[in-house]
Amino acid sequence: MGALTFQGFFRRLLAITIARPWVTVLFCLLTAAGCGVLALFRLEVMSGRNELVTGRTTLEGTAYSGGPEQVEAGNPLSYDDRYLAYQREFGDEEHAFLVADIPRTAANLQHWNPDWSRETALMEARRHCIELTEDFAARCRAEASRPAGDRAVESVFCRFDPTALGGREMLFMDMEPMRRLAGRIHDSREFLREVAANPSLAAVFASTNRRLKEAQRENIESEPDGPAAPGDGPEKRLDDDLRFLDLLVNHLRARVRSGAAYTSVLESLFLPAGLEPKPDDLRAAGYLTCRTKSQEDIFLLTAVMPRKDYTTLNYVARSMEWLRATLAEVKVNHRDVAAELTGQPVLNDEEMGQSNRDMTLATIVTTLLIALFLIFVYREVIGPLLCMVVLLVGVGWSVGFIVLCVGHLNLLSVIFNIILAGVGVDYGIHFFTRFREALRRGATVDDALLEVVDTTSRGLWTGAATTAAAFFTALAVDFKGLQELGLITGAGMLLVLASTMIMLPPLCVLARRHFADARFRSLTPRLGLLTASVGAAQRHPRAVLALTALAVAASVALLPRLDFRYNLLDLQAEGLPAVQYEREIMANSDRATIEAVMVADDAAHLADLERRVKRLRSERGVPVVTECVLDYPRDQAEKLALAETIRADLADARIPDEGPRFSPVALAASLDDLSINLAAVLAHLQERIDGAPAAVKERVYALGDAARVLSEEIRAEHAAAPARCAARAGAFEAEFLGELRRKLDDFVSRLPAGPVHPDDLPPFLASRLVGKSGKLALLVYPEADIYDHAPMRAFYNALSTIDGNVTGAVVQILLSSEYMKRGFESAAVYAALAILALLFLDFRHLPSLLLALMPLAVGALVTSGAMAATDTLRFNLANFFAVPILLGIGIDDGVHIVHRFRQCGDAGEAARNTGLAVVMTSVTTATGFLCIGLLSHHRGIQSFGYVLAIGVMLCMATSLWALPALLSLLYPRGMPRRADAS
Repeated sequence: MGALTFQGFFRRLLAITIARPWVTVLFCLLTAAGCGVLALFRLEVMSGRNELVTGRTTLEGTAYSGGPEQVEAGNPLSYDDRYLAYQREFGDEEHAFLVADIPRTAANLQHWNPDWSRETALMEARRHCIELTEDFAARCRAEASRPAGDRAVESVFCRFDPTALGGREMLFMDMEPMRRLAGRIHDSREFLREVAANPSLAAVFASTNRRLKEAQRENIESEPDGPAAPGDGPEKRLDDDLRFLDLLVNHLRARVRSGAAYTSVLESLFLPAGLEPKPDDLRAAGYLTCRTKSQEDIFLLTAVMPRKDYTTLNYVARSMEWLRATLAEVKVNHRDVAAELTGQPVLNDEEMGQSNRDMTLATIVTTLLIALFLIFVYREVIGPLLCMVVLLVGVGWSVGFIVLCVGHLNLLSVIFNIILAGVGVDYGIHFFTRFREALRRGATVDDALLEVVDTTSRGLWTGAATTAAAFFTALAVDFKGLQELGLITGAGMLLVLASTMIMLPPLCVLARRHFADARFRSLTPRLGLLTASVGAAQRHPRAVLALTALAVAASVALLPRLDFRYNLLDLQAEGLPAVQYEREIMANSDRATIEAVMVADDAAHLADLERRVKRLRSERGVPVVTECVLDYPRDQAEKLALAETIRADLADARIPDEGPRFSPVALAASLDDLSINLAAVLAHLQERIDGAPAAVKERVYALGDAARVLSEEIRAEHAAAPARCAARAGAFEAEFLGELRRKLDDFVSRLPAGPVHPDDLPPFLASRLVGKSGKLALLVYPEADIYDHAPMRAFYNALSTIDGNVTGAVVQILLSSEYMKRGFESAAVYAALAILALLFLDFRHLPSLLLALMPLAVGALVTSGAMAATDTLRFNLANFFAVPILLGIGIDDGVHIVHRFRQCGDAGEAARNTGLAVVMTSVTTATGFLCIGLLSHHRGIQSFGYVLAIGVMLCMATSLWALPALLSLLYPRGMPRRADAS
């Protein structure tokens, strides 16, 4: 009764549609066109990633609630609520970044200046990168000042001036250089106090001479007394003292001999190169930089907040177009600078822009190839054209469904038209193939249409229902993006089937003259290869099944190698500058580019969180870098303690502002002592010749000889012209002591007396640490490659033991990726269950059900084995949804073959006749997915297309050869009548 009712429904539908063919066709065309017009005005594209998750009504009641156990089990999307609440509190942190590459710029400069040393090239590269960065930032600031609706940029941050912090700029030094600075000053405190007590060059030489004697007595490998860092032992202090003495002796000799102008000699006294902030220390100068683990600036960064329009598919398209054009204009004046844009908005823009271009091209190419393929096989144009028209009407109705029932597309559901184009044409192919078969047997157009309804409609309905069910199962997954894709595509499949059953019969009636023509009836599809292959399979069924079993066994053996890869960067197109710089920053930087965030209500809570996070390194071996308002700039408390130590060491070292105490006799005597002591140093080096290079010994010998000669010249000058001696050597002493006094006073005034507060920082930095309502953020950066799943999961597990409310980009990427994977897995399970239920309702015969499943099972297993056999084709977040899609599509071939076999009882005839439609539908479907793989630059979309193309073709091959072979062995005389009766 159920089958009669089903058949009766489609017979009545056929009678209605062909009774008034023009009315039916015009109705279908006008409604499809109306849906298209409606979509132009009312269909929105929601490109925000938050649109992919199941929404909450408000954030106020869910902010920062729910521990890790809720994330993993009972409330799996609480992590997203927390992230949305974090964004509300601290603002949008999704910036684009201009990256000026210092090492590559230096290489470019050295190419044009081969005589430059690496140091010179790097110095010039920093200058060039700063000029380009400042130029780009100035243009962005001008754009940001325009009216809100017209500007492409909301804000830009290039640098801030640390000197505006009132003597606290030293807190922006890195910790290691500041430790070395404190240790060096600690070593020099006695020298400075002696010079302060007796401000003269004689005291300077006498104190330095004493330091040289102490250096000889110390073990060359011992650590210095005080807070000096490793590497500032006796050898380092000896080298610094020698450099200082060399400058002082030679400059004083030049003044005594010729009255040369004074030149500073203090740079290596107690602030040697590398210890104080220098012009090439970009971070200390307030710039955003990316540093290597050895604290070398490699990238100069500029943060830009692009204007975002989430009502368009590519929400930063206009902003990125402006930024790229602006960067191109800036590069005209800075051709040697290697600079590119990166950051999440840039990656999204490149991903969406390239994907849109690829999908548009793939749709056009797929449509043309399918049309040409149908024309080639059918050997005529009218039939394939009618199939394509019916498909377009079904897609138009689907768009209307989206407008009325959903209202928008998201980043996932936007691909629905590609899937419909590749799969929806199958129904027209099956219909038209059976229609042609009836016409060739001599049936009239009306009788042929009736035969199609009686013999094919049930199989078409089952195929469409199973495919739609595979998509509808996504509704059971609590992931909004997947839900909407499943609803839209599943409904689209049914609407394309409806357009086929409603519109294709009246079109055939309107083309009656063409189909009734004898020349058309004489045309036979190109079946030579298909007929030969099916015949060979039928003659050797056991060999075919043995090969099938062998392929399945090999695939099962390979399955343990098949893993899931979470890395999002691996999905992007190859060669994208944004991806390249993201990888380089991850590989070379002292921290990751994205962070986890813990939110505290007050400073005490924040301090407790920071203390516990810092213990992760020592207790659990989790390397992290923290940043918060209590510790920004980093390590403020330790730096302030070092500043107090430095201030104490310099408390008694102020050089008095008194009249000259120049004594040529005392100066000459101190130079004599220095010369004698340097000879002892040289002898000491001779004993340790293995550790003393010849250049060092030569330097000590030359300095001792210069001190002796200068002593003699001062004595001779004082004896011959005491006034000139005082005017030259005495003036040099006064200038030296004056410079030393000014430098010490300036240095002491620069020592920070208090911490840097968020209110002192520019909004770009302060807003990251202090929220709108006063909440405080602890930023935690992993040192591992955060795009790899294992370290990302370990990082999150460690943090969640401290704070179950941890959020941030790291947590969002990790948990959303894992939840998407679980959603795909659930959708696949639900799809399989739905397909089983529908097949049982259709066949009501267990052997038929199992036989119809065989091609899908074999095709899916061998597809998985083929993926495991390669290193490049693995499951990922882009192609994993291919599993439920393949379940829905791959089942069709087996269903149609089994239906035809139940009708005719001959497996060979079923494969030859229905096989044509199976081949054509599989090839057209695989063509669409293969075009996606071949024409797409996005590697995730490529893998999506390849997986489905391979799976569809393997299901086809199993349906065409292995299934008929199995049917012929199991049922050589056809299926029992009780199976047919179902």
